[in-house]
Amino acid sequence: MSNNKNCIFDNAGFKHICRNCNTRQLPKILADFGAVSKAVQPLPKEDEMDRPYWASSHIYNDKINNWGKIEISVTEFEQSGLIHHFGVISLGIADAICKVPALPAATNSLEICRRTLEDDVTEQYQRPLEFERIENIERFLTTNPTIVNPVILEISESSLQNGSVAFVGDGFDKQLSIDLSRIQYINDNLLDVDFQNGIDYRPIDLVDGQHRIRSSRLSHDAMNMLIPFVIVNEKY
Repeated sequence: MSNNKNCIFDNAGFKHICRNCNTRQLPKILADFGAVSKAVQPLPKEDEMDRPYWASSHIYNDKINNWGKIEISVTEFEQSGLIHHFGVISLGIADAICKVPALPAATNSLEICRRTLEDDVTEQYQRPLEFERIENIERFLTTNPTIVNPVILEISESSLQNGSVAFVGDGFDKQLSIDLSRIQYINDNLLDVDFQNGIDYRPIDLVDGQHRIRSSRLSHDAMNMLIPFVIVNEKY
């Protein structure tokens, strides 16, 4: 890894893909999305366990036309009176637009029980990411596996309000529209994670399948791999 003072990831010592630092380029799907670098989080130290793990992060270039914008075809279906959506997405794009609403690893069982008993709902409710599990799935992805079970996603209320995620069109022409530039932190910093505070600003919540998504890491083949997804209704 070179010493590029202009690269946030290089300065932080993160393993990453960056054309300016190591001549490696992101796969076309991410380059077309406006990303110019992707980093993966190293195994967290004990003093980092009081903040949620982010696992991966991206830097964007606002000089790239339509940076942070993408439309993904979806099909709606109804169950129990609620409309949900189904589609297919690459692991690389899923990793770029989804966050894991996880509790910090330092959260103890008593605090989790308190939140449950008092119905103290917060934006953090998932168990912490397990880096050993991510690494195991990362190795599994090198075997060119078949993965047909969908990951489950949910659009946060804040993302619907700021317009960073929306459904456009009707019927078979319906699209999931993403616009990261509508998220103030990402638009201001061209970065999707605040490392110091452990805040992930990506707009869609990973409800199930977070280890599969984060296991794409820095592999082009894994980032290009297509998987099914379901976006559940926010009232589900």
